[in-house]
Amino acid sequence: MGQNEESIIYLNKLIQDDPVLLLRIISSLILSDKPDQIVKNAVLLMGIILRPTIVNTIDDISKCYYMSMNDDDRIQIKQACLKALMYEDNSIRSCGAFCMCQIATIEVPNRKWNDLFNYLGELVNNDDYGQFAQIGAVEAMKNILQ
Repeated sequence: MGQNEESIIYLNKLIQDDPVLLLRIISSLILSDKPDQIVKNAVLLMGIILRPTIVNTIDDISKCYYMSMNDDDRIQIKQACLKALMYEDNSIRSCGAFCMCQIATIEVPNRKWNDLFNYLGELVNNDDYGQFAQIGAVEAMKNILQ
């Protein structure tokens, strides 16, 4: 078995066995200044973990692990999503917007992310963040409001 196959098997096992640990690791990678390719893979993996399926619905994701995490971990994951919205690479921004939408689907009904649109509005209205942050924030808003 090749190294790539072993890596995929290990990641799939982590996704199944300890998605909270994997989300913590992924968000740490995104928040630290890693090369774009590492961030791209990290945010893509976050999207896979948060993507609902027929077997693993958004309610399952919420109940089984996301809402069981402590507030600090959830804040770190949301900060990682916000940071992903600021990248020049469109695929990183799109994955960040998708993840943000999935988290909003869980947290907003539970009144856990009441200031979400304030953060997104800050990215859109403050030129200090740059045009890619503005594009990412608008994409996230569009995904959340659909």
